[in-house]
Amino acid sequence: CAAMPEHLIEDMLFGHEKGAFTGAHRDHKGAFEQAQGGTLFLDEIGEMPLQLQGKLLRVLQERQLSRLGGQGAVELDVRVVAATNRDLRQAIANKEFREDLYYRIATFRMQLLPLRERPGDIVPLALQCLRQHDAQSQAWQLSAPAQQALLAYTWPGNVRELQNVMRRAMVFCNDRCIEPEHLMFDHDDAPAPVPYPASSEPKLIQAALQAGTDLSSATRLSEHQMIMATLAATPSKTEAAKQLGISPRTLRYKLAQLREQGLGMAMLRVGQLS
Repeated sequence: CAAMPEHLIEDMLFGHEKGAFTGAHRDHKGAFEQAQGGTLFLDEIGEMPLQLQGKLLRVLQERQLSRLGGQGAVELDVRVVAATNRDLRQAIANKEFREDLYYRIATFRMQLLPLRERPGDIVPLALQCLRQHDAQSQAWQLSAPAQQALLAYTWPGNVRELQNVMRRAMVFCNDRCIEPEHLMFDHDDAPAPVPYPASSEPKLIQAALQAGTDLSSATRLSEHQMIMATLAATPSKTEAAKQLGISPRTLRYKLAQLREQGLGMAMLRVGQLS
């Protein structure tokens, strides 16, 4: 409902007849009529404009509608499922949602728990995301440590955030096996990445020389090592930023900047050599 243009939402839901307005060259069945004999899902119903809520209430009560520009009524046989992430009782108190419509759609209510309260769903959803965005036949794998890192996170962004984390991991991973160091979370309470072994430092320097890395790039690479080591030694990004003498926002920016410049991938490749 939030994605529908406010001036078109009535037409999209209830339809119109030919000649109802300029440009209406033929009859149009709205979403309710298209769902005849089935189910209509109204997502984000809490975002529906107040003036349209009364018309929706009438359609639900009478089980019939009149198209825009129409004279007769269309009988409906539609089951309606509605969803919202808003507190509709608070919206009612704020005069943003009709109380009578609330009781009409709340015949049977079901609350979907946030992802952090459904830990059993996290790994299956992550694997499903890998399958959905895999353009090749070879399957992606999610290592046991990576699964533990996913389970340790609080997921304030729910499934959409999980999808973003897995997409980023696929970008950073070279061997189609997601490890903890490939997981880039969005918030300060994220698990710290696995540190790179100290034994990889000489190989890192050698790889940088072979690649023709200049002093500026080498400085950024060293900065990256310091950031990763501090993250590994502290319980959160907030504490890591404090020890590094920068703000959490600056820390997030530096991590994103280093990854964009490809240094994160270089570190991963060198780390795999040790």
